[in-house]
Amino acid sequence: MNRYVRCPRCGSEFCKDEPWKKICVDCWLESKGKSKSGNQSHVAELKMELDEARAKLSYYISRCRQLEMELSEKAAFPGLGEHIKDLIFLAHPDKHNNSPKATAVTAWLLDARKELCQCGPN
Repeated sequence: MNRYVRCPRCGSEFCKDEPWKKICVDCWLESKGKSKSGNQSHVAELKMELDEARAKLSYYISRCRQLEMELSEKAAFPGLGEHIKDLIFLAHPDKHNNSPKATAVTAWLLDARKELCQCGPN
């Protein structure tokens, strides 16, 4: 039912999208004793609110991109999360006569496991 009609009071066109709308918004505001400037200040407030919402949205979009990049960096070795336990078992110093190299590699794998567990279930 969206159709444009002329306001009988001022002659401007308005969208009569409801059967009860007989006059334009400006004439209706005037009939209720409300000034158009009050309506304009409300519009200005809404524009400021919209700008704030857009700024927040922009921030969250960039933050999501940043987190996606971090996740993709951690997922550089697909399958690492499911094999980390086995790698720790295989490199453990107990299996290699307490070798310093095995100790260092196991410590690194344990740190890697902590990092993997922070970004999601493994």
